[in-house]
Amino acid sequence: MAKQGPWTKLDVRLAMPADAKTLVEFIKLKAEHEQQTANPTEKWLARQLEQGANPPIHAFIAQADRKPVGCVIAYPSYVYRRTVWALHVGHLYVLDTHRRCGIAGMLIGALAGKVRNYSYHALVEFEISQRDPGALAFYRSIGAKFDFYEEAQRVVLPYEELLRHAA
Repeated sequence: MAKQGPWTKLDVRLAMPADAKTLVEFIKLKAEHEQQTANPTEKWLARQLEQGANPPIHAFIAQADRKPVGCVIAYPSYVYRRTVWALHVGHLYVLDTHRRCGIAGMLIGALAGKVRNYSYHALVEFEISQRDPGALAFYRSIGAKFDFYEEAQRVVLPYEELLRHAA
């Protein structure tokens, strides 16, 4: 359950092609937060979101009083070392002003519903920068398991844990 903030209504909805600009803004904010660069294009994202019943990406937007405050973007990925299909979370971002209010958990819950609907197996993978202790704490709080490699950490959320968060 989300903590009460200065808003009256908080919800998560499926991103549509018209949301590409908002998603690009969030991708750039996340990159800036992680001291990285990102140059996504609205046109490409819009095309991915309009693919109908089997889109190449799944995206959700969190809104507080109908203003976007966060997003999650994931895509199907085959995980060879586990021999399963998973959703790889490329971006999970919540505005600084709305963090620690349960919004990231709501976004993961929406994504968990997609995992169940599309029959992905066993897990969702995330890659997070070691520069983001807040992200590490969040993933631990939802039951994620960590693998270390190079400068990032691969985070695995087992299917059973994921379903506990399904919206």
